Amino acid sequence: ADEVPPYYGHDRLAETYRAAVEYMTRHIAEPLTTQALARACCVSPSTLKSAFARCAGQGAMHYLAELRLRRAKQLLRSGRSVQSTAAALGYSSPSYFSQAFSAATGRSPKAYALATNDRGAHTP
Repeated sequence: ADEVPPYYGHDRLAETYRAAVEYMTRHIAEPLTTQALARACCVSPSTLKSAFARCAGQGAMHYLAELRLRRAKQLLRSGRSVQSTAAALGYSSPSYFSQAFSAATGRSPKAYALATNDRGAHTP
C-alpha cells in the first residue's frame, strides 16, 4: 500500500488531505473530479485545493494521476497485462492508458514491464 505522503499535521487541511488520499486510494479505478472528491470529503472544492497545495504541493488531480501511475507500475511489475492494468485503474481503454503511461514515464507500459520483469529489479 502507498503511504500517505509528506505532510502529517493535525489541522483541518491535513485531515482533509488525508481523507482525500484515502478516498482516492480506495476508488482509484473510478472517474474522480475535484468536485466529487470534495463532496466525498465533506468540504468545498476550494478547501480541497488548499489542502493539497499545502500538504502535497500539487493539485488533487495531479496527485491522483501520480497515484495511478505508481499503482500501474506495481501491477506491471507483478506481471499484470497492459489491458488488465488499464482496467484495474479505470482507464477507458488500454490505448489511452498506454498513452498516459508513456507520456509520464517516457516508455510504454509493455516496455516498462519487460524491463522490470527481465531484470527482476523494481524500477521506480
